[in-house]
Amino acid sequence: MMDSQSLDFLEDRFRFNAILSKIEAMDDLEKANLLQRLESRLVVSSSWVTSVLFKPGIRNLLLQEKLGERLGTTNQIKQMEQFLGDQDYQFKFFFQRAISHGTIPTVIDLLKQAINLPRFRFREEAIDLLAELAGVEAVPFLFNLVSGLDPRRDRIACIVTRIEGVLDILAEHVDAEPRFGDTFKRLRLALATLDLSGQVSTSTFEMDD
Repeated sequence: MMDSQSLDFLEDRFRFNAILSKIEAMDDLEKANLLQRLESRLVVSSSWVTSVLFKPGIRNLLLQEKLGERLGTTNQIKQMEQFLGDQDYQFKFFFQRAISHGTIPTVIDLLKQAINLPRFRFREEAIDLLAELAGVEAVPFLFNLVSGLDPRRDRIACIVTRIEGVLDILAEHVDAEPRFGDTFKRLRLALATLDLSGQVSTSTFEMDD
């Protein structure tokens, strides 16, 4: 089905999606072997977590979820904290809420939180990943994000550029599952009506990584 050693598909969203589509056809041994390699590969040191490694790491965590590796609330949070490294403090209340309710946070839950943290180092990458991995479910969360942006107070050009960069991906999701079609139209309108005069975007959109 795939190379027994390579995890290069974590670097590319198209190949990653191809692997996701094959999970159901894997037998228990294939799933166990893949899970073991994913766990070994996962970046757990803040000295290594960079913008280049963030996307493969999130895909790794999501694939572990899809393989049925739900660790329980405490262990799931511990794994996420290890991956986030020195950025984990920004998710303090997110993790505390999960613990108090006894719920197991998912990777998508983590991304929904990440896009709303202005100081999160990988906020722009989280926007890409939410659009990629959450599908149509990303639309209302990105609409709420755009609706809360204040160009008079915040430097938001990079965030706007990033969201504009995933519109085509979101459009594909909406075409396949149109239940957030109206919200998607409102998202486009909200982006178009933002006044970004005087703001400079330094974002470089790379959706293929």
